[in-house]
Amino acid sequence: GDDLKLLSDSSVLSFGADSEITVTHVADTGLTITNTNTGDNKPIVLQLKSEEDAIINGEVVASIEFAAGDSSTGDAAGVVAGIHAIAEETFESNDVNTKLVFTTAQAESANSAATAKMTLDNTGKLTIADDLVIKDAGTIGSASDGDAIAISSGGVVSFSQNTIGKTGSGYVLSLQTSDTTVEATNVLGKIEFSAPDEASGTDAILVGA
Repeated sequence: GDDLKLLSDSSVLSFGADSEITVTHVADTGLTITNTNTGDNKPIVLQLKSEEDAIINGEVVASIEFAAGDSSTGDAAGVVAGIHAIAEETFESNDVNTKLVFTTAQAESANSAATAKMTLDNTGKLTIADDLVIKDAGTIGSASDGDAIAISSGGVVSFSQNTIGKTGSGYVLSLQTSDTTVEATNVLGKIEFSAPDEASGTDAILVGA
């Protein structure tokens, strides 16, 4: 047939007049693409390009798909994870809004038509399909306040700034228990006031009110 085979381990394909771009076989593992230029600002770029003349809203521009072996059956032999660039509008010369959609297999193929597990839209907004879990004692913040919300390993949440919420009748702070059965003497919610951890003396860092 017309197959091309390089029959030795660590074989190399070279491209360009200077052979500066190479694809190297890594035995029993895969391939390494290298820009052999050693000068400054010489990255290696892998581009997936569609030459489709008319890309409309919702169409896939390009995808990276991860698949299991053909010896499996059903969905197990298909795409199990994917990253897909999908148009968010019909492309024009100056309008190319695109989102990245991340899919993982869950009783279905993870191709571009699968339920999105995470989406990064053209404005930078990140949408996830399920819970967000951070490390113990991790933080969530903004560009100006990197640790605006801190969550301890025990699940205690603290805020670096005043916390307010607004309703039609004014600002409201609501504390709601997750207990489905409330009995006499049960604590529904509480607000505690304590000194900074840097205070001296055992009692100084306990709840003061």
